[in-house]
Amino acid sequence: MKKKRFSIINNLLGYFLITNSILFIVLLFTLANHFKINWSLIFLSIIIFSVILVLLNSYIFVILSTYLNLPKKFDYIKNNIASEKYKDVDTFQKDVAILLVDTFNAPGANIIGAVFHLSNSNKLTINTESNVSNNIIASKTVHTFKTKIKNDSLFIPVIFEGKNLGYITLFFSSVCMPYTKIMLLDFVEDYLDDQLMILTMLLKNNANN
Repeated sequence: MKKKRFSIINNLLGYFLITNSILFIVLLFTLANHFKINWSLIFLSIIIFSVILVLLNSYIFVILSTYLNLPKKFDYIKNNIASEKYKDVDTFQKDVAILLVDTFNAPGANIIGAVFHLSNSNKLTINTESNVSNNIIASKTVHTFKTKIKNDSLFIPVIFEGKNLGYITLFFSSVCMPYTKIMLLDFVEDYLDDQLMILTMLLKNNANN
């Protein structure tokens, strides 16, 4: 499945690269004939455009790979929950925090630190001295804010069907691009919140038995 996903990505990016290159060259030749532009400038423009397009293509590949690999990597944590290997929420939240810090390392999506405080656990801080204000925590809404060193941070409350399950805060090396925010919100809503709820229920049932 993994090879198939990457094959699809490569095909899409290859199509994007080839199509845009052809359109650019056709447009450039049309303008050159119309405005009588020097042919050496045309070839120089083609070379520069090709370099930019290859770099852009590589960057898109990295971002899509991050998005597609995240559920695959999280599957290890889901398996630990299903096999009841987690004896507390603290270990679970540490694994999730390390997963996000290790996975997101591209420009505009480079997570360098995190603060986690999920229900029934102690607050966890990884690679940061920054903190989250009580006003942001109390708001229980998604926030993007600046740290003292002017880097972006993203606060995400973890809420499952109206029940507050804590929050996560992620600190970036520079900016948090909009697509990064979308990926992380999807991860919390589609994977993290329900698995945390399941883990909490399993631990509660085990404690009562």
